Amino acid sequence: MTANGVEGNMVYDILFVPRSEGKYTVPAVEFTYFDVQTDSYKTIRTKPFALTVDKGDGKNVSTSYESPKDNDIRGLKLGATKLHNIEQGFFFGSLAYWICLLLPLLTFIILLVLFRKRALDNADIIKMRGKKADKIARKRLKKAHQLMSQGKSDAFYDEVLRALWDYAGYRLNMPVEQLSRDNITESFASRQVAETHIDRFITALDECEYERYAPGDEAGNMEKTYSVAMTAITEIEGEMKKKH
Repeated sequence: MTANGVEGNMVYDILFVPRSEGKYTVPAVEFTYFDVQTDSYKTIRTKPFALTVDKGDGKNVSTSYESPKDNDIRGLKLGATKLHNIEQGFFFGSLAYWICLLLPLLTFIILLVLFRKRALDNADIIKMRGKKADKIARKRLKKAHQLMSQGKSDAFYDEVLRALWDYAGYRLNMPVEQLSRDNITESFASRQVAETHIDRFITALDECEYERYAPGDEAGNMEKTYSVAMTAITEIEGEMKKKH
């Protein structure tokens, strides 16, 4: 097509999808452009032409040109829009957002500290045995008190001696078979336990063995032995806990 001396070809590809048979007229199309040679706008027009649509063969009747394919560009969303204030009504940046963000981190730190402390405590065998010393001794003394109430003197003195030796073994982290009055005295002294408390503990060991065969009131001897042993363990345990 030539327009007013300006040579050029303009090609338009337009897809027509007839839906009914019949004769149709495609109207003229106008195109306005600026002519740089005449320094003015000009309009050119095509000629209308007739189009006859014959009856189809019935194939591809299910094809829909209105429904876009999955990979096609979708139409614009129409209808009223709702605007939100960026400072209100949004979860991001809110107090709940920061709590949800920081809570897992805080929980992780707390668990890390707790597990690390537990690991250090379990690794410290001396400290763990020291914590068991008083518990084991009092458990044995409780059993000894029951034996005393039942009048079983031999079993009573055996239980009190075990309470004293076991306490010293666990508290000093030494096997019971390696304990003696001398190394008990030296070990407690190295831990800065008062000399009076150490002497009372050694005295409790001596009196337990002595009272077992001492003549006189059997019930009174057991009561005295129990009291001395309980006092000796309580005094040393109290001082050891203060130092830790």
